[in-house]
Amino acid sequence: MVSHDRKKTFLDTYGNLIMPSNGPKLWPEVNLPPILPPSVRRAPGRPKKLRRKDNDEPKSNSKKGKRNQETVRCTRCKELGHNMRTCKGKTAADRSIRPGGNKVITHFLGYNTF
Repeated sequence: MVSHDRKKTFLDTYGNLIMPSNGPKLWPEVNLPPILPPSVRRAPGRPKKLRRKDNDEPKSNSKKGKRNQETVRCTRCKELGHNMRTCKGKTAADRSIRPGGNKVITHFLGYNTF
């Protein structure tokens, strides 16, 4: 196992930090052209369908892409706000059995079975 002197390692690591300056006003003057941003390249992939509008252009009020329904109604429990797939309402155990109970079919194709 190698033993290290922690203080020496810390001073070696952080001893030569670059101190921040007080802003571009105190930077030295250089007689070189200013640094320009990189040239704009075309983005990979399919281009966007619509152009990007500026912030001062009015927003369009089209309903394209929005659902025309106000709310969804469940076909199982008939409540608003969810559909049959996500329904946690009525289940088979919650259904009431009609008066007379479940009838067993005693005849099939006109034949009586006893």
